[in-house]
Amino acid sequence: FYWMNSGMNLFLDNDYIIVDEPLFHHQIFGSQWWYPPREEWVTRAIEQSLKKVGDYVSVLFLACVRDFNEKTSKYELRGRGGGFTAGIGANSQYGLSYWEVTYANHGSGNNWLMAHEFHHQLDEPIIFRPRSIPQRILASISMAMPGF
Repeated sequence: FYWMNSGMNLFLDNDYIIVDEPLFHHQIFGSQWWYPPREEWVTRAIEQSLKKVGDYVSVLFLACVRDFNEKTSKYELRGRGGGFTAGIGANSQYGLSYWEVTYANHGSGNNWLMAHEFHHQLDEPIIFRPRSIPQRILASISMAMPGF
């Protein structure tokens, strides 16, 4: 979506920070129903990678949450998916889209975080609001828009 909506002008310069550390769900996520990643944990992950939080206007957060399956006696990806986005206004530092990684061939593929949730961040005027494209297709298409 965003590539076309930017007139092929938006270039994403991604950094990947991988935290290979066993953690409990409550250590990473808040207790709210939309379970946002704890800001202090996101900050810690960025700083441990020798980066600065201020270097980013956007963060995409994927967590491999596992549950113990008593039938197989193994830990397995929870695989629920379920993405959310909090814009820059939520913490005045960076936009945040997050997702629990799904297992292979799950109905909600992991590409949803980038194709949909991240687009909500781009909808914010602070990050990306092309004034030359008055009616662009947003992350959540309104059927009231002309042509739909």
